Amino acid sequence: RMVAVLLTSFASGLPLLLTGSTLQAWYTDANVDLMTIGWLSFVGLPYLFKILWAPLMERYVPLSIGKRKSWIVLTQLAMVDGLVVVSRKDPHQAPDRLAFVAFLLAFFSASQDIVVDVYRTEVATASERGTAATLLMVGYRFAMLIAGALSLIIAAKFGWKLTYTLMAITFLILAFNSMMVPNSGKVERKESVFFLETVRLAWQE
Repeated sequence: RMVAVLLTSFASGLPLLLTGSTLQAWYTDANVDLMTIGWLSFVGLPYLFKILWAPLMERYVPLSIGKRKSWIVLTQLAMVDGLVVVSRKDPHQAPDRLAFVAFLLAFFSASQDIVVDVYRTEVATASERGTAATLLMVGYRFAMLIAGALSLIIAAKFGWKLTYTLMAITFLILAFNSMMVPNSGKVERKESVFFLETVRLAWQE
């Protein structure tokens, strides 16, 4: 269970910079004008409003592998597709289209955060919550190092398209791993309770 907490926390932290400062660095490197780069700040809006569609993710179970695992796997596979599309775009030729794909990536990333936060609280027992909180920080921060510093190093040596391709492969591996993580085994909560808990978690972030 704690390995599942670590890996899902890593997956939760990985897309944040890939749709934020790392993407802005790519735009800068491609000599895109500052006005267009400034608009990229709106790409992160889904992280602010993710509580709006959280009840839908509580209500529906899209796959037979369990509610939490279903949404984790589906959002991660969606991000694989999105990162592949990003890797084939050129910010100099189509900055608006690339920004739109990045917005969709942020949407799926924010959706992943919703279910990962709840999964983490359900899968850990009372005695494991301190360990789970530590692993959350370790996984999340390590992912940000990968998506930030390491991505910039790879991009400087091998190019941005390969960088985002490698991130897509990383997410594909994470999606396969998410299919094998244990279910929480907790009693399903009522939609209203889940919604309030999601609001609390969002504000804590």
